[in-house]
Amino acid sequence: MTYVNDLRRQTGKASTEAVEFRDGMLVTAEDLKAAMRYPLSVGQVLFRGFFGCGVVCGLELKHRRRGQGQPAPVPDCPVDPKWFELRVERGVALDCAGYPIELCQPVTLKLMPDPCLLDAEWEMYIAIKRFAGDEPARSGGCGQCGCSSCGCDAGGAEPAQQCNRTRDHALIQAFDEPPPGMCKREERPDGAVAGAAPAVGDWIGVEVQETPLCACLKRCTCCDCHGEGWVLLGTARVSRQLGIVSIERGDRRDVQPIACACDHVDAD
Repeated sequence: MTYVNDLRRQTGKASTEAVEFRDGMLVTAEDLKAAMRYPLSVGQVLFRGFFGCGVVCGLELKHRRRGQGQPAPVPDCPVDPKWFELRVERGVALDCAGYPIELCQPVTLKLMPDPCLLDAEWEMYIAIKRFAGDEPARSGGCGQCGCSSCGCDAGGAEPAQQCNRTRDHALIQAFDEPPPGMCKREERPDGAVAGAAPAVGDWIGVEVQETPLCACLKRCTCCDCHGEGWVLLGTARVSRQLGIVSIERGDRRDVQPIACACDHVDAD
């Protein structure tokens, strides 16, 4: 069959990119970073597609009341300030970009609600995110900085270049309102009404009879990550007089295989 124009081939961009090195080229620090990012980006694509974002294991929330707070009483307020503790247990999560968030030991937040707020109770959103922080420069003298050339002179001066390292950290924070783009559980859109005829302009695919579990596991996530990478761990109900009253997990999201399997078991 002959076509007027060959429109049977189209290309679409992927989210990964690599650097092609050639002999004699000048390699910059950005080139090396891009080369290191490529295998990481491939892993992120697989993590996003298979796991989505959410809690992998652990990261449970616990709370206790600690009594009177240290700040001075608020003027014209009959209630003394009190502070309360909320603890996040160790665990692992994945953010929407496919980065792992690892908390290796429990972390305790000290919360002190305003004792003179008009509302008697309100919700606080507890979330976790990953960030990379610099470690101290490893520049203990010539031959100890980890570089091929330290730039030391004969007098034993400090190296001209410092080789820094970064380490992943987990940041936990309480919010009055959830940040935009937070990874949390959302209501799944309902499918098309059974037996309904497709409307004009609808894309029509192959109708496959499959279990809800299979349909859930095959659902793709978006390629782009919007927001700051926060993963919701739960919500805490706070009272200005009683402190943390309860902790809810309703909007907390697990990674896709765990969420799909648990929903399927609950449905059965």
